[in-house]
Amino acid sequence: MRQKSRTGKVPADQVIKGTTARAATSDEVKVLRKEAVSGQALELRLLKKA
Repeated sequence: MRQKSRTGKVPADQVIKGTTARAATSDEVKVLRKEAVSGQALELRLLKKA
């Protein structure tokens, strides 16, 4: 989560880095799960061929 300075503003280095922490929406979670499962399935196929 971005930490505000005494002035109440977010430090510029955090803005540049894009270090914003927030909760994911349910749709984002679904997409991330699908991507993770797809990646695991691909990795498993590659391991089976080796």
